[in-house]
Amino acid sequence: MKYKILLLFFTALLLISPAAAAVERVDNGDFSNGLAGWESGQSTSSAGGTASVSASNGVAEFVIETQGSGTSYAYIQQTVDFDYVETLTFDVRYTDRYNLNGNVFSVSLYDASTSRTLLTISGSQLTPSWQSFSVDVSSYSGDHDLRFYASYNGETGYPHSITLELTDVSALSIAAPPEI
Repeated sequence: MKYKILLLFFTALLLISPAAAAVERVDNGDFSNGLAGWESGQSTSSAGGTASVSASNGVAEFVIETQGSGTSYAYIQQTVDFDYVETLTFDVRYTDRYNLNGNVFSVSLYDASTSRTLLTISGSQLTPSWQSFSVDVSSYSGDHDLRFYASYNGETGYPHSITLELTDVSALSIAAPPEI
């Protein structure tokens, strides 16, 4: 009987340990259900071009094309509870680019009163191979809109384009340890 009580005690201890309580805060971060759980938007430059975002086969794809000066962009976002989240991780790559320079991809958090850019990635930093990125979000708590934003500010007379892929967006929360 004594051993059964000890076994129950240690089993309960394992079940309430912070490591056992990890919760994924990003809905559909692997895009296995297309863009379900994500809001999306886009805008094209008045000089012409296209901007779109879609998801299939486990990746979100951003396609930005400009025909002249002006900015074209596409984004996805969702509200995420950042309580007890230490790190935001994701993988990104480009699959096509033409005449590209400047900043093309950013990750931001928005709440009711402010926006914070967490990371900006320039065209020269991107590669056709998957790259893993990790962002410290331990100073944030509560609900924030997590936004992935692909854009390009074109130059007069020069067409530009980029296709970016994003996957494995994750923000694991470790529940607060039980008070003793």
